[in-house]
Amino acid sequence: MRVDEIKQIVKDEIVQKKEEGYDVADVEERFLKTEIKTESELKDFFNALEKCPPRSDFPYKEPSDLQEIVSERLRKIEKMSMALSDEDLFDKIYGGWLGRCAGCLLGKPVEGLNREQIEIWLKIAKAYPLEDYFPPIRDLPDEAPKWLRNRLSYIDNMLKKTGWVFYAVK
Repeated sequence: MRVDEIKQIVKDEIVQKKEEGYDVADVEERFLKTEIKTESELKDFFNALEKCPPRSDFPYKEPSDLQEIVSERLRKIEKMSMALSDEDLFDKIYGGWLGRCAGCLLGKPVEGLNREQIEIWLKIAKAYPLEDYFPPIRDLPDEAPKWLRNRLSYIDNMLKKTGWVFYAVK
């Protein structure tokens, strides 16, 4: 993995930690001001992110062990009985897992975009309202927003590494 790829992972981790309610302001500021050249420097940022404290004003509880999760429930845990054969149980778990995988893959191009940005993308692609999957945009108009141009370019670069070319951003 190249340094620029790891750098993107660190950026994503900063966003993730922030969304989970951690105070990452100092690490984020230092990351944005530092010219990073080595994997070792990036590892230092990962380590710093792991040490970030939870924000005191974070409005949500994020329990991570069973006891904390149970204490946050509004109702008592109720046992449910289900008469499933091993095959039916396998099918339900397998179907749920495949659904999650499909949702993650299909949603990846627009991850982090708000509704307005998604609508702009789809209108430029002449696919609004969406009826299928996010279509490629072969000829991006000059007036297309910079964020869309950057997103499509990033996707195109990632796909080129796999041998696929989908979004030809000009």
